[in-house]
Amino acid sequence: MEPKSPNPSAKTGPIRKEAKHASIYALSNLMTQVGTFLVLPFLWKYLRPSDYGIIGVSEIITSFLGILWGLSLEASVSRFYYEWSPEERRARLGSVWIAAWSSAIVLGFLSIFAVYFTSEIFFPDVQFFPLLFLGMTQGIMLRMRQITFHTIRIVQMPWVYFWYSFAVFAISTSMTVTFVVWLEWGVLGYFVAWNLSEAVLLLPCSALMMKFATPRLKVSEIREAVAYALPLIPNNFISSISSVSDRFILQRFASLEALGIFTLCMKFTNIIILTSDAVKMSFAPFMFKAVSEEGRAAVKKISEIRMYYLIPIFVAALGLALFIQQFVQIVNQPDYFPIANYIPLLVGPAVILTLFPYFASGMLLAKRTKMMIVPSLIQLVLVVICGSLLIPDYQIYGIVYARYFTMIAFVGTGVFLSQRYFPIPIDTRKLVLLFTILSIGIVVSMVKGLPNGSTGLMLNCGIFTILSALVIITVSGASTSKSHLINILKKIR
Repeated sequence: MEPKSPNPSAKTGPIRKEAKHASIYALSNLMTQVGTFLVLPFLWKYLRPSDYGIIGVSEIITSFLGILWGLSLEASVSRFYYEWSPEERRARLGSVWIAAWSSAIVLGFLSIFAVYFTSEIFFPDVQFFPLLFLGMTQGIMLRMRQITFHTIRIVQMPWVYFWYSFAVFAISTSMTVTFVVWLEWGVLGYFVAWNLSEAVLLLPCSALMMKFATPRLKVSEIREAVAYALPLIPNNFISSISSVSDRFILQRFASLEALGIFTLCMKFTNIIILTSDAVKMSFAPFMFKAVSEEGRAAVKKISEIRMYYLIPIFVAALGLALFIQQFVQIVNQPDYFPIANYIPLLVGPAVILTLFPYFASGMLLAKRTKMMIVPSLIQLVLVVICGSLLIPDYQIYGIVYARYFTMIAFVGTGVFLSQRYFPIPIDTRKLVLLFTILSIGIVVSMVKGLPNGSTGLMLNCGIFTILSALVIITVSGASTSKSHLINILKKIR
């Protein structure tokens, strides 16, 4: 009797499923980005650069203190979910959930009292009540939602994430338009809208968590999660300080309007970070699951597949750099014209930062979370030194220069340590080619004298298409990119 030949569909089924998941995550992120762009022109008519400066101060505070809220317990969900037995998952996840929410509430409101007594010292241009207070309460609720985000990702439910993202976008956008545009509450309406949005979103978050977890709190069930998450707090805390230190220095040496312009620039460059986060939702579960099942034998497939996740990141970066000038011209609000000069330059550091979870994850895979603090410390030292030297004289351009130095050092140190504890092969040639293509896009976007209007738009569309095609070819190969992708994805399962 002849042995049965393997069924091709049995092999391609998981491959198609993984590719479909990544596509849905990317589509969800694209939807929120497009929505953000559609809302911005309306907000620019009702919010001044100084209003964005106040929003920037609020983000400095919540980024700095928000790391403490929740104790980073959501990170343990991604790490241990597949190591927990199916019988204990609901109970353990429930305990981690309640512990994360409880710590976010308690530590969050303790932080509010601390900022109330110190805000005049550090942020004399902005009153604590009501704006900074509302910014912190919104940050606490946002932190509480993070464990839902991590749970959806690790259980690999992309369509749930899609509708979850749609709900976040629809609710926050409608609230913002209502209070800022319709009621004309200005920057106060912005903070009120986001607080109401976060409060409403906590309801579906609770319902989703009830589907996967039993709410309870037992010390024995969170001990492992706490032991894993607590060493991440110093690293995350230092990383948070590093991410806002340049803005803090800027608001000490420049006007609130300058801080507002830079804050708005960061909202645009965050599109690159959000794109990375979206596709990473498919990559991270694959990586942790592969290592859980195969150990260090999984490094080859991880090395090959992660390069494909860089495609949407570099394409998004090229699109942002090439089209920001046309976008600003269409909106036609002169107060915001300067952002077109800074955003193409800030694209580079943003892309470099997104490489960290893909190429510096060896410390997490090896459970050496205590070492995560090393690249963060190096980044912090360089941020303070470079920021103090460059920002007083060069203002926002000083931040740009400093970010290139600090991001290269941060990611480079992380990659070095990860290769030491959990080495994964790196295709250096492809990375160099990708950054060369990105550099061409940035240089083209900053060339003066190019056509404006529809002619300039068509020209940029052509350049974007060519450079995006080069990104895809660089990663997947010139002749058989589709078949090569399938062959690589076959190794996932």
